[in-house]
Amino acid sequence: MFCVPTSKVRHLVGSFTRGMELPTAFSRLFTEHQIRSGHLHMIGQLDAFTVQTDPRTTPLTLNAPALILHCEGFITDVDGKVETRLMTTLQFAGTLGPQIVGGLLVSARILSCEFRIEAFDDVFIVKKTDPKSFPIWVDCFTEADDDERTSLAADAQPEPESPTLVTDPSSTDDIPTHPGPGDIVEHFKFGACRVQKVDTGDMLEVWLPSKNKARLSMQVLHFDFLREEEDGTRYFHARPMKTR
Repeated sequence: MFCVPTSKVRHLVGSFTRGMELPTAFSRLFTEHQIRSGHLHMIGQLDAFTVQTDPRTTPLTLNAPALILHCEGFITDVDGKVETRLMTTLQFAGTLGPQIVGGLLVSARILSCEFRIEAFDDVFIVKKTDPKSFPIWVDCFTEADDDERTSLAADAQPEPESPTLVTDPSSTDDIPTHPGPGDIVEHFKFGACRVQKVDTGDMLEVWLPSKNKARLSMQVLHFDFLREEEDGTRYFHARPMKTR
């Protein structure tokens, strides 16, 4: 189970231009307003839509107007890309009269839609695609008021310790213990991340392989120095600290 508090919340409201396509409109919205995690609620009408009623079946596509009875979902990082997966209930005109369908809104063309977003600026939610179900949570980071970040990984076992590799084993006094700006951190979940800066002494601001920006707390990670390249770039392996 994942459960984290959030205290840095922005509220955004607006409407989409007629003819805009989802999820392209969402991607543009999240980029322009630097939204990485949050909750989205949408109402209005669609001109066409594709709904996934079951992850194991073919999505339902209809090129006809539909009324949104309900539509909301979380904004999260899914497989390295910030996006939203909206669960929706739609009403449209069928052969026997009004029909209702519900499921995951895969894509849609806007007719007239308004939205409300609660952006969580101190929370970073990570999901991954599961072929047998809808995307599942795999990690969640939260920043406290003093900018300390903790990593919550429920039911996850710490990674096995990796051997420390150094360029000169006979000179252990010179082995760096923490990465700095420009260094590469091989994160145990995110992969190779380049450090942009060290914030408040214990927070790493990094670029993920997906080109998204994230913040990692050095208080919950152990760093193993791997090597240093000729250009001065240092490589570290990051793994979670052991807990009880």
